Amino acid sequence: MGWLKWILAYLFDCVHPHTTWPRRNATGLVYICCVDCGRELPYSLKYMSIINRVGQNRRHGARVPNGSESQMG
Repeated sequence: MGWLKWILAYLFDCVHPHTTWPRRNATGLVYICCVDCGRELPYSLKYMSIINRVGQNRRHGARVPNGSESQMG
């Protein structure tokens, strides 16, 4: 089922292969932008990966503590 989901996402949605460096918006949240589609994606500096909207690491399913993703220094 994982391959089917990936193929459908590849055909009908951007898989975000080219992104910018992490940036911080005016409210302090860290994000990256996909160069191909322009979508802004929330990013965790602690896990160094894209997270989904509910604060979970997209790759590993681990919870991202609030505030740790915006610790840029």
